[in-house]
Amino acid sequence: MPTPSLRAQTMRVYDGLLRRVMCFLVSPIGRVYLNIHGARVGRGLRLQSLPFCRCYGTGHIDIGDNVTILNTLYQNAAGIMHKTVLIAGDGALLRIGNDVGISGATLDARNSISIGDRCMLGANCGLFSTDYHPLHPADRHDRTARAVQTAPVTLENDVWIGANALILKGVTVGASSIVGAGSVVTKSVPPGVIVAGNPARIVKRVPESRMLFSNRHAGAASTVQDSQIVHATGRS
Repeated sequence: MPTPSLRAQTMRVYDGLLRRVMCFLVSPIGRVYLNIHGARVGRGLRLQSLPFCRCYGTGHIDIGDNVTILNTLYQNAAGIMHKTVLIAGDGALLRIGNDVGISGATLDARNSISIGDRCMLGANCGLFSTDYHPLHPADRHDRTARAVQTAPVTLENDVWIGANALILKGVTVGASSIVGAGSVVTKSVPPGVIVAGNPARIVKRVPESRMLFSNRHAGAASTVQDSQIVHATGRS
């Protein structure tokens, strides 16, 4: 009877082979599926199953090179609850940069959404450039579409969005910054910091020595002061 270590090693090899086979088979199909639904796809797309993709009216989706999109719990044990959702509304642009990893995220561009290079989007996170409904009850009752507020969302290079975090309309997350799991980001985040909470607040800086060279200038230019950092006690 195989030992536990041998069984574990066998399962790792099996899982690795299965992922490679699925990626080899599904990625070309996924490229065609995305093209049919209005997305331009760069080189090196990696898929093991299909996301949900829609472009409405003159909306457009632009996906860069070497992008990985995960869509099931089997592909990411962090807890993917649904397939990745890529939506570009009428007249909107959803742009995804190079070397980006996405795990069951919802990217709904009713205004524009721009994701920089080397960003990581954790399981079930959401980027929303719209409120979906008007703020005033009378407008909601009358279904007044023009009263719905929208604003662009931007992730600069090397941003990491934790699982189940929400990035709301009008937010820019600066280069190399991290959004903690479950956070709700309602205001723009400067480069090179870690934010967490609801609403998200700065809790720590990212060490400048660990940033990629292209982002160090942006991090050094950040105006974050010690008084803006929320410590473990909850006081700023």
